[in-house]
Amino acid sequence: WARFIRAIAHNLKLQAEDARRNQAQIHRHHDQRLVETQDQRWTADESEPELQEELQRLQKALAELHLEVERRELTGKLQHSEAPLAKAETKLKDRHTKALTCENHLKQAQKGVMAPKQQRDYVNELDTGYR
Repeated sequence: WARFIRAIAHNLKLQAEDARRNQAQIHRHHDQRLVETQDQRWTADESEPELQEELQRLQKALAELHLEVERRELTGKLQHSEAPLAKAETKLKDRHTKALTCENHLKQAQKGVMAPKQQRDYVNELDTGYR
């Protein structure tokens, strides 16, 4: 079970890393498109600076909105992948606790078996000494 849980955890971590790389790539691509769009608009609207300022403000707001949507999507994916990992970790801890409990019961049982055996050996020694 531990190997299985470790494998799941490893896969989930890889998915999270992949999601982070995708987010960075999308962000770079978006920035590049924004710069291209701004360059095109700037040359077309140089004669009207007020329109240019409004356009830049709207482009910035749009870029921020896109980034927020992407962030929410990636956060959702990451949380979705972390939920099974947390569940697996809880199961692993429970099983570890049960294993420790079983180990303690085994030790107690061994002690219970050893006491009568030691008494029998002692009686045998006494019996051998009287012969």
